[in-house]
Amino acid sequence: MRQVLPVSKVYQFPDNGSWIENIVTRRNGQLLITRLDVPELWSINPKQGTASLLYSFPDVTSLAGIAEVREDVFAIVGMKLDLRTSKTYPGSGFVFTADLSKHTPVFKTIENIPQSAILNGVATFDSDQGVVLIAESLYGLIYKFSIDTGAYAIVGNDTVLKATPGASIGVNGVKVHRNYVYFTSSTLEKFGRIPLTKDASPAGPVEIIANTGGFLDDFVLARGGVAYLATDPNNTIISITPEGKISTVTGLLTSLEVAGDTSLAWGFEDGERVLYVATNGAQSAPVNGTIFEPGKVVKLVLDE
Repeated sequence: MRQVLPVSKVYQFPDNGSWIENIVTRRNGQLLITRLDVPELWSINPKQGTASLLYSFPDVTSLAGIAEVREDVFAIVGMKLDLRTSKTYPGSGFVFTADLSKHTPVFKTIENIPQSAILNGVATFDSDQGVVLIAESLYGLIYKFSIDTGAYAIVGNDTVLKATPGASIGVNGVKVHRNYVYFTSSTLEKFGRIPLTKDASPAGPVEIIANTGGFLDDFVLARGGVAYLATDPNNTIISITPEGKISTVTGLLTSLEVAGDTSLAWGFEDGERVLYVATNGAQSAPVNGTIFEPGKVVKLVLDE
């Protein structure tokens, strides 16, 4: 995969410790980002390179996944988490919504999920029914969750979704495409998918698309079934074809270019399709053991 334009910075927070965990593009071209170091939802104007705080959510210390469920209505997950010690707090996972479709935004707490400690990736399964799928990383589960009723159920509980012994991150990113839920299993270093029935139950066994040999974070799907994945401590973006061929798109272990990349989102600028990349600034694994920076959003254009 050939990079046709260099990575360029969209916005960077001013302070070290700023950890961007997830990113999504609104239909108006603005970006929404969640932060793991604080329970805050931010809006970024990519053309102006400016950012503003939209809301700080209660009952949690960290935000993670975000997905648009209906037009300008987003599901967001959060939990209590100590980034300094990696301590988790079982039972602390919450699901929120941010309704930005009105003149005055409305933010709601929908439900606590008691059997959760690290709620992570979120993907829309059924917009009409308001149903999303949520990855629970510590216990290695995928939940089906209704933002309208708060009802939830476990629909994924396979061994490939679990973390390696002693680790805390199993299933991480999730995306729904053509009756499959695609997922990354971070510490097992696997990218795969599970076929789903109409009620989001597994319709068959897990299919492993690639064993990557490195940590995997969130990802996006592209035309032709190619996936682009963030690798967080490995400081690269990789691509995986439907056949499992792996290529490095950009970044380097010893570079800050996309250091600590956590998530990606597609967007358009001036009629051109761009890939936005969110980072934590290499906080989880400083470059060369000592170098890190504030979280940022960068963009690049790919020759697909």
